[in-house]
Amino acid sequence: MESNNYQPSDLVEVIGSRQEVLKLMEGQSSFSQSQSQKLADFFEVEPEFFLR
Repeated sequence: MESNNYQPSDLVEVIGSRQEVLKLMEGQSSFSQSQSQKLADFFEVEPEFFLR
């Protein structure tokens, strides 16, 4: 994310809340199927990338 100059705040619109973004980034929460698809669309990758 840093290599593309994205900040956690950039993902709030994709994920839905700042708190959820921070939980995901810190590994305190797992990506849901819906979140994985939204992030995949945002980053132009396959959803499975986030479900590992």
